[in-house]
Amino acid sequence: MGKMKLEKRLEKRGNVATVEDEKSRAFDIAFAEERAYLIKLIGNIESISISQAESLKQSAAVVGAEAVIVSKRGKDELKPGVAYFRHDVPVMRDDTLMDYLNGEKLAVADRGGIKCPTQNIRELRLEKGLSRSALGKMLGVSKEMIKKYEIGSSPGKVIAEKIKKVLGDSALSKLKFDRQRIDRAFIGRAPFELAFRQKKELFLVSFKENSQRLKNLNRVADVLGAEPVLARERGFDELI
Repeated sequence: MGKMKLEKRLEKRGNVATVEDEKSRAFDIAFAEERAYLIKLIGNIESISISQAESLKQSAAVVGAEAVIVSKRGKDELKPGVAYFRHDVPVMRDDTLMDYLNGEKLAVADRGGIKCPTQNIRELRLEKGLSRSALGKMLGVSKEMIKKYEIGSSPGKVIAEKIKKVLGDSALSKLKFDRQRIDRAFIGRAPFELAFRQKKELFLVSFKENSQRLKNLNRVADVLGAEPVLARERGFDELI
């Protein structure tokens, strides 16, 4: 799915603005429905630098959005239904992003492989009248491993499917990404160099006055419910 196709799919759900024709961009798409998202499109996640990731994270933190990188591959092709991480930013395929927005439950890739977050394992086990040993036999794992699942360890996809079959879909949890919040950030990349909050209002500031920048700034501000500002010498210091 390319940028235009992803944009069209997102438009069916909410408000979308793309950042066009600027080389140095903090993100490529701003999207808002119940929540806001800043999306960076990268062909290979290995190519994104720490500074690019920081610009994306800072932009998202100051505007109150989730930062997401959409990519096709890293060292290998990304798997559907799985969230990866690069410089602490969630990374996923475009179809997986749509699954995430639809509330579907995703797996997570880490150094130990692909894991599936779970919840309420102990409570659901007790509701079924199962001991740890009994549940372990049904899943093909030890009772010690069941205890680990109960206190927060995530199983692999095969075991997660068995848990779902025995304890029900509610045993698997929806993935939630941490969303930071800051009041001011200097981004230094399109579509705004500076963003800040003042008296509960969000301002997106550009130091560049070319027509394409202003189009991008206005579109993104509209989606995020922010006030676009073109910084000039007079009056700007009073504004911030």
